[in-house]
Amino acid sequence: MSKNTHNPNDEAQLRLENEMKKLNLEMEGAVFGFMGGDMPLDLEKQFLDNIMAFETQSKNATYMPLYKFLGEPFYLPFDVLPDEHVEREFERLNDLLQTHGVDLDFLCDYPTETKYRFITEEFFDLEISDMRIPGMINSFIYEEFHPNHEHDLSNDTETFFRAIMNLGSDFVPYFLSNQMEMLNKGLVPKSMYEGRINFFRERFHVLRINLLEIKKVTINDISEETKTARVDFELDYEGIAIGKHRKLESIDKGYLNFLFADDYWTINSIVFKGF
Repeated sequence: MSKNTHNPNDEAQLRLENEMKKLNLEMEGAVFGFMGGDMPLDLEKQFLDNIMAFETQSKNATYMPLYKFLGEPFYLPFDVLPDEHVEREFERLNDLLQTHGVDLDFLCDYPTETKYRFITEEFFDLEISDMRIPGMINSFIYEEFHPNHEHDLSNDTETFFRAIMNLGSDFVPYFLSNQMEMLNKGLVPKSMYEGRINFFRERFHVLRINLLEIKKVTINDISEETKTARVDFELDYEGIAIGKHRKLESIDKGYLNFLFADDYWTINSIVFKGF
C-alpha cells in the first residue's frame, strides 16, 4: 500500500512564503489582483517568482535593437533574396522570433514579401528591453506600426451594431464622437444620439443580426493627423418587438461616417432606417 506523502507542514510553509512574497511585491508597487484564490500553491509560487524576476530585471533593464536581442541572425536583404526562398526565410525568421519569446501578429492578410521586408527592414531596428524571463512573451501587432484603417473601420462597424443588438448589455457610447451630425438638426451632443439608439433598443425584447455586409469603405485624408471615412453596409437583422408575437425581419442599407483624430476612429453620423 502506497504512503501518503502529503505533508501539511510543507503546505503551510509554502503558503506562508507565498504570502510574504505577495507582501514584498505589493510594497514595491506590483499589481497581481487577478490571481484566483483556488490557485495551487506550487503554481502560485512559480507565478510570484516570475513577477519578482520581472521586477528585479526591469529595474536594471537595458535596451537594444531586436536584431541584437535575437543574436544577430543571418538573413538576406529582400532585394537579393530569390523569390522562391521568401516564404521559407520568412517562416525561419518567424520561428526565431517565437524561440526568443517575441510574438509578431498580423491581423490582416499580407503578401509574404511584405511581412519579410517589415521584419528585416523595420522590426529588427526596434529597441526592446533585454529582459529574459521564462514564459515571458513580447507581443507586437504589425498594424500598430502600419495601421490598416479599412480593417479597423469594418471591425468598428460590426462591433457597433453588435453592441446595439446585444440587449443583454447596456449600450456604451464610446464608439460615438462627442459631437454628432443628425439629419435636420446639425451638430448634437452624443448623449442625444445615445438616447435615440436606446429608444430603438427599447422597442424590442429580442434582436439578432443575421448578416452584416460591408459594401464599401471610403477614407479621406484631411491632414496627417485627421481623416474622415464613410462605411457603406447592408444589415440583415430580426427581432421581436415589445407587445408583439410575430418576428420582424429587416434588410436595409445605410452608412456610418467616421472621424479619425487622436489616433482612433469615432462615429460622427449614422444614416440607417430606425436611427
